[in-house]
Amino acid sequence: MKAQCAIACCMWMVLCFASLVQGRAEQAQQKKAYTEIAIYDGDLSNSQVQLTLGQWGTGLVEEVEGAGYMSRGKMLRLTIYSLVEGGCFIFGKPIEIPGRQSSLYIVMWVKFIGAPTERVPEEVSPYGTTPEIGGGAAEYQPGADFKGGIPGVVPSAPVAGVGRVTANLTTLRLVLDFGKGWSELNYEVPFEILKPEQTGWVRLPIPLANARGLPIEPGLKLQRLLIGADKADELFIGRMLFVHDEEPLRATIKSSWKDEYDFDVSRNIEEVRHLPKVFIGAINMPIDFWIEVDEGASITEVLWDFDKSDGVNWEKPNAKGNIVRMFYPKPATYIVSVMVRDLLGLKEPLIVERKVKVLK
Repeated sequence: MKAQCAIACCMWMVLCFASLVQGRAEQAQQKKAYTEIAIYDGDLSNSQVQLTLGQWGTGLVEEVEGAGYMSRGKMLRLTIYSLVEGGCFIFGKPIEIPGRQSSLYIVMWVKFIGAPTERVPEEVSPYGTTPEIGGGAAEYQPGADFKGGIPGVVPSAPVAGVGRVTANLTTLRLVLDFGKGWSELNYEVPFEILKPEQTGWVRLPIPLANARGLPIEPGLKLQRLLIGADKADELFIGRMLFVHDEEPLRATIKSSWKDEYDFDVSRNIEEVRHLPKVFIGAINMPIDFWIEVDEGASITEVLWDFDKSDGVNWEKPNAKGNIVRMFYPKPATYIVSVMVRDLLGLKEPLIVERKVKVLK
């Protein structure tokens, strides 16, 4: 009997240990699906990638004193004059690429200042001096066939308006130096979907999925980053990250009504506990909905349909935005459908549904 108990106890301990190992492995896998590497976070002296700054042609990036992002006392000022004249970011500790090219982003919190003071033109090489890092000749020479802007696209200047982001530039050009080769991206800035914060800072995610040249693969090490633009402009950078994001969109719907189990479905509490909760309120009482979205490195848009029974048309949704209000005219049970979609087009759209019960 004692031997059987000992064996059972050992098996239980083995199962617990296996479960713990599996849980940690799943956590590690989840952690790898989204990672952030801080390039700049308000203080150059504390850079985890040992960042130093320099010129690209007549352009320049430098750290300045001022009310940076989240009230930090410093920020970067990037002065750009052309596609080959901007700022150079040099990583004393090169950034190792953690995932597929389609899941990589440069994410910046920026403020656009406007066109800088003109400088005396000077002769510059396409990418400044030959890279001194890595020691190898570039396998790919970016810009050899580049005619300016995105091929086939004529960028338009952003339209000024309340809550809109405006700038002189329309296209940013990023050149990534991996020592043994280059990759470049000509990114038309999506001003129409950028969301400025109340403090004026704008989160600008730049996906590297369409970068061309040397394929960006796990194991490569990013040694330099150069940023130019199609027009002269100046901007502050309060924070800058290198992001690997393979996480799907996630969202949770909440409302101003009670959030309860629907006891009309079953009187068995054990069965009810496995059912989704229902928003419950009275007829003609306004209901406010809001949604908490985990969008990761992307930018999302939220579309609402308040009654699934009469059909759902995402081309003409009932409402848009993270916070909406609705009046239900008669007592019934309704299904609210919400679509969260990635405006950068890199993540699959997410549809979430909740039940609403309107009482007399």
